[in-house]
Amino acid sequence: MFFKLSIFDDTEIDFFMNSVSNKLLFQSYKYFKFLKFFLSADDYSFVYVNSKKEIEGVFFLLGKDGPVGTVLNSLPFYGSNSGAISNCDEIKIKLIKEYNKVSSGDGIAASTVINSPIFKDHELYENNVIFDFKDSRIGQITKIPLIETKDDLMPLFHSKTRNMIRKSIKLDIKIKKTNDMMDFIYNTHVENMLSVGGIAKEKKFFSLIPDFFIKDKDYNIYTAYMEKKPIASLLVFYSDNVVEYFTPVILNEYRNTQALSQIIFEVMALNSKKYKFWNWGGTWGSQDGVYRFKSRWGAQDINYYYFTKINDKDILYSPSKTLIDNYPNFFVLPFDQLRKKNE
Repeated sequence: MFFKLSIFDDTEIDFFMNSVSNKLLFQSYKYFKFLKFFLSADDYSFVYVNSKKEIEGVFFLLGKDGPVGTVLNSLPFYGSNSGAISNCDEIKIKLIKEYNKVSSGDGIAASTVINSPIFKDHELYENNVIFDFKDSRIGQITKIPLIETKDDLMPLFHSKTRNMIRKSIKLDIKIKKTNDMMDFIYNTHVENMLSVGGIAKEKKFFSLIPDFFIKDKDYNIYTAYMEKKPIASLLVFYSDNVVEYFTPVILNEYRNTQALSQIIFEVMALNSKKYKFWNWGGTWGSQDGVYRFKSRWGAQDINYYYFTKINDKDILYSPSKTLIDNYPNFFVLPFDQLRKKNE
């Protein structure tokens, strides 16, 4: 039987979520609650309950109203992989079929579900999700080996990555855990995004993190210092067996120091005894430089997919700016599918 997520208390949801291993951050209940609050989104989530009234599956789903109707994502915000969460593929299929019903409801203009690269279950979505468009991303995940010393990690990396790490170490750059450096993360993130023409996450996102997540348990910030000056930082999250490479930043004038590579190396080594995977996140096929950087850290490629259903065909003729402005942080559809009025 299916019920709305909202009728269950946190203890019940947490008990079930703790039974599912290898979840990414984006499939955690904390992250869902964080996004719901941060985006002021409507909750369309549901759970599957067995005859013993035990939760066996969860499907996090958020919606945003706009001029062409409601857009649903599982989940929104930079392609957060969520989808059907369960220990059993049969239950996942039940969840997906229920999602098909929800995403076909009155007023739903478009809906997108993104499968998880770590579950390697894209065929299950391919065969059961009702969709019009399928868009791909390259997931890159490094399996963290159990090591005795941090130097034991070096054979895992490409020679150029090893050289970058050694260059930073020779410059006597020091790495420290600094969970009070959220403002440095934000300010440098904005600077980095401006320099490459990217879109920065807003300050509210970073400000809310301590309200929803526990430092040293759910996240940490590590900072590189050169002559006592902070020059680079990395925000990582933890979920089950996974370390999430979330927000790397470096002052533009210090890029040649390779301080960020040293931070990654040190943090990966620190977490080798507790976590099995390092998730680099998704990469567009066109991002050659980003892909190459991640792949040289021993990352394996695991493609994952956006499955998008369109109920209101008028949305195909909407200007991309209209969709971006009215559905911020939500994925509406692949923009290469937009059409002109006379088509």
